[in-house]
Amino acid sequence: MAGAVAVSSGKPGKRYNAKVTGYVWFLCLIGGSGGLLLGYDNGVIGGVTSMRDFQSKFFRDVYVAETGGYVVADPVKAAYCKYNNQVLQLVVSSLYISALFSGLVASKFARLYGRKPVNIVAGAFFIIGAAILAGAVDVAMLVVGRVLLGVGVGFCSLVMPMYNAEVAPPHLRGGMNILFQWFVTFGILCAGLINYGCSFINGWGWRLALGLSAVPGFIVFLGGLVMPESPTSLIERGHYEKARRVLTRIRGTSDIEEELEDMAEAARVSNLAPHPMRNLFKSQYRPQLVISLMFMMFQQFTGINAIIFYAPVLFNSIGSGHTAALLNTVIIGAVNVLATVVAIVVVDRLGRKFLLIAGVIQMVIAEIVVGVTLKYEFVKYQGSLPSPPSIGILVCICVFIAGFAWSWGPIGWLYPT
Repeated sequence: MAGAVAVSSGKPGKRYNAKVTGYVWFLCLIGGSGGLLLGYDNGVIGGVTSMRDFQSKFFRDVYVAETGGYVVADPVKAAYCKYNNQVLQLVVSSLYISALFSGLVASKFARLYGRKPVNIVAGAFFIIGAAILAGAVDVAMLVVGRVLLGVGVGFCSLVMPMYNAEVAPPHLRGGMNILFQWFVTFGILCAGLINYGCSFINGWGWRLALGLSAVPGFIVFLGGLVMPESPTSLIERGHYEKARRVLTRIRGTSDIEEELEDMAEAARVSNLAPHPMRNLFKSQYRPQLVISLMFMMFQQFTGINAIIFYAPVLFNSIGSGHTAALLNTVIIGAVNVLATVVAIVVVDRLGRKFLLIAGVIQMVIAEIVVGVTLKYEFVKYQGSLPSPPSIGILVCICVFIAGFAWSWGPIGWLYPT
């Protein structure tokens, strides 16, 4: 992670004389809750953009295409091109552009001032962004609101997995770190349920769905207020005695000297690098840099974003009704949450490599089946599939989601951290 270096709380594979306390689980739940910001936004935006009232207010051409106002000779092309609107794509993507650059700022901020204030700032940005989106009257307000949400997502996505890795006992670090990804999936599921409920509210349902983004923002903000700074960050910034008190409480024992000394030595080495961003590009750190970048790149190349963002749009396009499309999205979200629990349970037993290989095989098979089915059945039924192939596509997408959720989804965050 650029700039804010995650210094492990202990040496890899080393067991210290410490208890697994309820307090450390509580802190990891707070750290994991940062995933709610990313998950809720990922899930809510696809449902909102498929709501007729939202389309009618901001994207009239999409609304007309959805309601059959355009007569196109090729019905297959018509189904595919309903959402071909560059301004709509700007609204959706503006959050991620903002998150990209805010993550770089957060890395410096976390190194100088700690992980706790970054969490508080992230929650505040998300609350403000949600308020602007709920009251949006034009596209400019939508973009501004999503840019502010992006700041919150960028801050949390960089710092919270790192926080969990720093407070978790070394032998449970994998499962506790994956709590961040579990909260991402839980946020997606909550967004799906809210989209489904809001679809029955005429006129302002989309405002409620977007405005409820403030709820995960408040959770992260309040979590930031009650969580202590991580012992690693305290040592890095010279607060050794405070780090001792925090670590004693987290581990539930006063026998923490060995782990504290290991953390202090790691922090000393880390602080020898006054410009960590520059050091990332030195030859001795090139393997870690390349592996981290490749992990995150391959995680995105699985195609997960296309499914999560546009699941309601996808099911609309293949002939499902609007309500049925949102309900299918809820089913996908539930599978995502449950499959991530598998990763939490087995990642420290089976190891990262096994899950990555098995998961990608499962995803590739499911994607091939969906692609072939759409290629032939979509043309055959001219853009409106009957129930059997539609159900088959839903099952295959669930298989794909499950494969991602217990492999590249959580381990993509865990391995670089």
